Amino acid sequence: MKNTVLIFCLFTCFVGFAQLKKGQIDPLRVAMPHPHYLPEYTFDTCADPGRWAKQKPGLHVAFGSTDELYLRSEVPQLQAETRSWEETGWRGERLNAQMLVWSSDTLEQIRFKVSDLINEKGKAISTKSC
Repeated sequence: MKNTVLIFCLFTCFVGFAQLKKGQIDPLRVAMPHPHYLPEYTFDTCADPGRWAKQKPGLHVAFGSTDELYLRSEVPQLQAETRSWEETGWRGERLNAQMLVWSSDTLEQIRFKVSDLINEKGKAISTKSC
């Protein structure tokens, strides 16, 4: 019985000492993230190249559902282009959308200008609060 108690105490002490550095990670062993501007993968192909030929030249913009997957090489199948996004939600509810940008032309860089969210009464959620 004394041996069992002694073994239990030693085991408990060993486990306690073994976890003194609990939750610490050696920073040198953590994988470094890639730079932000990685080149896009270009091994995908378009299923219907004729849809790209039918697109008007220039930049096209629309908002889409986050429940839908939009592929890089395909023209988005949307009802119409939209330049604004309107949605209604309860206080505290999260609202989501995807901004889709596409063009049949070759573009190197696109920049977005984001404005405040304003309701019909003129109250705003500032872009600076995000």
